[in-house]
Amino acid sequence: MTSHQYQREPDASRYGEYLSPMYYALSYTWGRWELEPDRSPETKALDVANVSWPIPRIRPDRFTAAQFQRVLQNVLANYMVPKVELSGGHHNMIQHIYSAPQSEFVWLDVACIDQTPGSPLKAQEIGRQARIFRGAEKVFIWLHGIEPSVLWRAVSGLFRAGGEATWIYGREPGQLPRLRGPVLRGDEDFLAEAVTSLQDLLTDPWFSSLWTLQEAFLSPAAEIVDKDGQLLYDLRSGGPGGVEARTPIDLQSISRECVLLARVCSRSVAIKKQSTTISLPPCELEESLLALIEKSGLATLALRNPMALYTMSRKRTTRDPCDRIYGIMQVFDFQLGSSAPAVDPGKSFTLPELEIQLGEELFRGMPLLSQVVVHTEVVPFGHAWRVQASSTMPSLADHLTYYRTSSIWGAYEPRCNLSTSAQSGTTWGRFGGVSIPFSELVEICRIVNEAGFYQYRERISGQEVPYEASEPNGNYSQPKSCFQLALDMTELTIGSPYLSSLELSNISPHQQNQQSAALELASVCEGKHLELRVILLGQYVDERRDRWDWGMTEDKDFSRGEKWNVGILLSRPFPSNGVSHLNQENVKWRRLGVMIWDLANNALTGRTSKEKEYLLGEGRSWEKTEGLFG
Repeated sequence: MTSHQYQREPDASRYGEYLSPMYYALSYTWGRWELEPDRSPETKALDVANVSWPIPRIRPDRFTAAQFQRVLQNVLANYMVPKVELSGGHHNMIQHIYSAPQSEFVWLDVACIDQTPGSPLKAQEIGRQARIFRGAEKVFIWLHGIEPSVLWRAVSGLFRAGGEATWIYGREPGQLPRLRGPVLRGDEDFLAEAVTSLQDLLTDPWFSSLWTLQEAFLSPAAEIVDKDGQLLYDLRSGGPGGVEARTPIDLQSISRECVLLARVCSRSVAIKKQSTTISLPPCELEESLLALIEKSGLATLALRNPMALYTMSRKRTTRDPCDRIYGIMQVFDFQLGSSAPAVDPGKSFTLPELEIQLGEELFRGMPLLSQVVVHTEVVPFGHAWRVQASSTMPSLADHLTYYRTSSIWGAYEPRCNLSTSAQSGTTWGRFGGVSIPFSELVEICRIVNEAGFYQYRERISGQEVPYEASEPNGNYSQPKSCFQLALDMTELTIGSPYLSSLELSNISPHQQNQQSAALELASVCEGKHLELRVILLGQYVDERRDRWDWGMTEDKDFSRGEKWNVGILLSRPFPSNGVSHLNQENVKWRRLGVMIWDLANNALTGRTSKEKEYLLGEGRSWEKTEGLFG
């Protein structure tokens, strides 16, 4: 095997003497089993020619160099194509037809990235990860930590359980999903099978590696290969004439099953926990399955929300804390820290420095998306403007975030300028836009909710159906709210018995729950003599909203689409003279959370012009505001 060095050309990529060759990429994990130079000298590394660095040696109880070589050969052999070879003279030409691999090139990190510690070339190549994986003809995920028979049993068990979830949710051909699927008993066979299957699948270290997280996000269609490098096939659907179809199992098909299972279990758990009048079965098994799905990150990956990667990275294994940034930055097309093109090769960066760089780049590239996170721990004043190790994605983000195909990736109406400013050794977020008192906006939303003009429409598997307020027994649900809150953990929420009892990143979307949380937050701020305002970040519009862009539906056209205003909640002490000046650029505000409110046509139908102005971010109550926040 030979490594061909990358050389950038104006309109192409050259690898040695080959110009833009078709290649595959292999996603796998090995760092935890790398041998130190002085250990097990008899253990050989993968034999690669034309490299200037030592190829890492791996503990043979994980995989040997010979096994690695065989896996690479099998990966190439998974896709063969006919080729023609001509021989003989002009008058007796002989044509030979034979099978050969579709591609002879595989991008392999140990053979293509300089493994010398601190190498500038290594940092630069890491900065090209997005282009490498997006440019690959195919990406393969090598699960070398699980026996092939166990892997097949786990995946097929997950598919069977997902099929049960599909049936429960009513997604039959030509039918809209039922919103009133049965409450699960909690002892269904498919739940137990799903739990066992996911437990087995997650024993493979690929699902706990930090670096594979970025690769998974960049390559949702990556195909699974087992310990021997053989493809797994989905045999559930028959081909023409009853011939068994052989469809390679890819990452998005596994994620799709996790999404379906999570939706069924989440709905069942919510109904059980909301019930106050009758006794319902326990939900331990559903909660166990939900915890496994969250741990795997598979359902989160399906949402295609790049901001979720940093929060997911906390659950992944890495040797260097800074890799929590380096390992995900390429999904944003960022080159940060030592990977930046013009950086001093000898300079090193700390994790807080990299977090600031990430926050600054997000402000420039995707300011709205940068704030659709909440902090699950109290963050020092001045730091809450940027994503932290304790940050997580709020449930309301499901309405907003799409990767690449989404209008949130820059094609939205911005209403606020975000930047940074260094003040006394702390880097603050800086904002300039319009704001409204929180209580005024909540009151308008309450009027819209209670007047009955707002009809929440829930989208399941890409299909849109009206929300049914009267479920069995009438106590399990209530109408959804036209606004949703997600709150940071702060001294204010800790000091409120009601707010501290809530899951602040996942407050129930029902009207009563949202209204109660909003009123309590306003009351707490008033009691602390704090001014609480909503800063309008911008408007998200997606006329062709396709929630499951990983193939959950073939319907790509929705008449309603999505239209939301997005704001952040900021507070500060009321001025001692009682006069609130909102355009003082160095006044410091505390970030308390994020709020979205629905601007879809059915939310505004029949409203007065004043109410529409409030919701749209217009009118006299919206005032120009600027300052620092964090």
